[in-house]
Amino acid sequence: MLLFLDINTPNIGWEGFDYRISGGKLQRYDAVTQQWHAVAQVAMSTEGNHLTIKVPRKTIHLKGNAFTLDFKWADNPTEPSDIISVSTTGDTAPNRRFRYHFQWQSK
Repeated sequence: MLLFLDINTPNIGWEGFDYRISGGKLQRYDAVTQQWHAVAQVAMSTEGNHLTIKVPRKTIHLKGNAFTLDFKWADNPTEPSDIISVSTTGDTAPNRRFRYHFQWQSK
């Protein structure tokens, strides 16, 4: 199971995604080396059919009282380094090249 995160930094990341979470490890994509590099461990827990992942905002460089991010889930892609494979094999949410969009603004 992979969770891809885009913190909306232009022209950075793998297919637009800056981070991914795999096996409890937060990884950041390095466009120079074209590799995912471990950044931190993230807390994960399950209860029934619910998965909770805690990612501190400072770990993914989100500051202030407002931010937006996009995310995508991928489960069992046959080739996780190929966006077409991620989108067409295994299961993704949302489907294909779509992403979920999240906005936060504290009071």
